[in-house]
Amino acid sequence: MNLVYCKYLMSIDDKKLAEILLQENYLTEEIIKQAEERSVTSKKTLFADLLDQNILSKDLIGQAIAESFGISYSDLNSHQPSKEDVLKIPEEFAKEHRCVFLKENEETKQVTITTDDPTQELATGLASLFPDKQVIITYSLGEDIDTAFFNYQKTLDTRFSKIIESKRHIAPEILQQIFEDAFIFHASDIHFEPRPKEVVIRFRVDGVLH
Repeated sequence: MNLVYCKYLMSIDDKKLAEILLQENYLTEEIIKQAEERSVTSKKTLFADLLDQNILSKDLIGQAIAESFGISYSDLNSHQPSKEDVLKIPEEFAKEHRCVFLKENEETKQVTITTDDPTQELATGLASLFPDKQVIITYSLGEDIDTAFFNYQKTLDTRFSKIIESKRHIAPEILQQIFEDAFIFHASDIHFEPRPKEVVIRFRVDGVLH
């Protein structure tokens, strides 16, 4: 197996992000300085300030980070992998190494894996998962990686059943599962609809109640 990647990607703090955006010519020193001053006052991260001020989009920031490490950027928000593809990487490995299966090209024998933290440890595991394949590593934003991980989740009713069987902190744990799903789906609100023998839980996403 050949592994195509460039550099070890550390967690990116405000200082590192500012350096990347300046180095990759996405922002000028003046704009970065103004954003840093605002973020100190508002106690927001530089990333959040740039989004709030509509200076850069998430995708542009992700692209800048990817370019700084010599890795292509994969927009998981607009091009979400199917559940079938995500499950090609075992859950434990995927969450430990923060990686998601994107696609496979049978003709070239290449598979594309995206991550927000490509490390040397990733190579060894992928070699056993995809023998005789060339693995191409791309970069995606951490929150989009987390959203893709939702494909590993069991349905809410299945998780509820396990919580009830455990007989421990039933109500808090059920609410925690609901809130986690709402967060992953970017739901604006949660609806609890009582029925004679059940309660239907619905999320409003992009103005539509599901």
